[in-house]
Amino acid sequence: MNGEGHEARPSGKPRHGIFRYCYSGRLDSSKVAGKFVISDRGDNVRVAKGGAVKEAGGAGMMMANTADNGKDLIADSHLIPATMVGHITGDKIRDYVTSDPSPTATISFSGTVIGTSPSAPMVAALSSRGPNHLTPEILKPDVIAPGVNILAGWICYTSLTDLDIDPRRVDFNIISGTSMSCPHVSGLAVLLRKAYPDWSPAAIKPALITTAYNLDNTSRNITDLANGDARKKSNLTTSRTIASISRCNTN
Repeated sequence: MNGEGHEARPSGKPRHGIFRYCYSGRLDSSKVAGKFVISDRGDNVRVAKGGAVKEAGGAGMMMANTADNGKDLIADSHLIPATMVGHITGDKIRDYVTSDPSPTATISFSGTVIGTSPSAPMVAALSSRGPNHLTPEILKPDVIAPGVNILAGWICYTSLTDLDIDPRRVDFNIISGTSMSCPHVSGLAVLLRKAYPDWSPAAIKPALITTAYNLDNTSRNITDLANGDARKKSNLTTSRTIASISRCNTN
């Protein structure tokens, strides 16, 4: 198990000094080959970290969140066996690696495990935060919608990761971001336009905003995955059925 990567910048170091970000061509293959590598989340694309480990001969990778991302977990189509853990769990693993002279790691997939579910939906760590920092009186975002770990159709002419070293071609992919939350809101706008063909975009937008809700499935304010704080002014524009199984990204 190896905790060494590449420090992209001197500022913003994680709590444990040896843990860095994995960049293509910057990992020491003599240390990485055949090892399970720990990489901090951030600074470069998540799937690119796994690609860098693969290029250096690594056997697997664990991506650990920093405080900025909290317990926000995202499914990625890595090129090597990989997993992702939240900030608190990541710190425990970092402590283990730095204290044990011969640390080991195993990724074990036990299928779908059903247990106590956390409240849902939650605001994703990658989401934008309002209000506008240049013009505080402009409250943004207007609405939020499911945008994390969304299974959707994929153009088979490009790889799962968009990396040049990725030869895989599929019809479906799991991706996250505004590009996933936007279609949810757009779909609702289309349904409204179908029901009310005379409505203009200026009418549809406030209809979505004023009929949204800001409570999760426990009837409490939607919380923030990055830090657990309640987002009192967050509004969700999708049905509870969709929202209850998805985290959210602002749009």
